[in-house]
Amino acid sequence: MKENLLLKLLRSGIRSNLIQWLESFISHRACKVRYGEYYSKSHILQAGLPLGAVTSCTLFNLYINSLNGELNSIPGIKCLLYADDLVFWTEVDKRKAEDKTEQTLSKALAILEEWCERNNMKINTSKTAFQSFPLIHKTIHPSLRYKGTALSQSNEFKYLGVTFDNKLNCLASLKAHKYFERSSRK
Repeated sequence: MKENLLLKLLRSGIRSNLIQWLESFISHRACKVRYGEYYSKSHILQAGLPLGAVTSCTLFNLYINSLNGELNSIPGIKCLLYADDLVFWTEVDKRKAEDKTEQTLSKALAILEEWCERNNMKINTSKTAFQSFPLIHKTIHPSLRYKGTALSQSNEFKYLGVTFDNKLNCLASLKAHKYFERSSRK
């Protein structure tokens, strides 16, 4: 991961002095595990960014930025990426909606799998699901897989703190937030 990140930073136009500092910042980091009063031996981390460091969020976003472009290059796919939260979707005509949805989203999942392989990233399939928002009365049930694992279909999902149901209703979720109640009274 470190080499990929440094290469991406160079390609984005970051100068060599800053690259050298960033390489030092992300290299040779050690960690220990504490359990009660006991500590493990120190281990050098091979991947990842320093947790809690101000620059880590920016570096992570620069690292995964190319994924957005690759997914959006698939005809019919739209993509939102915020930190490590990824959502992509497609809109299809109601004729053969299930087949078209499955075909388009399967292409996106294949691109995601290839990108993750190239960039040493892993997707937690236990946190991965899909949802259908039919504009017709019949809900579709495409069969979607990631790396051979069947993805579960959900009736609602939460994205950045807002819960969406199958009818794209999010008002109940927004009303639960006190900020929304204050701003809607004005």
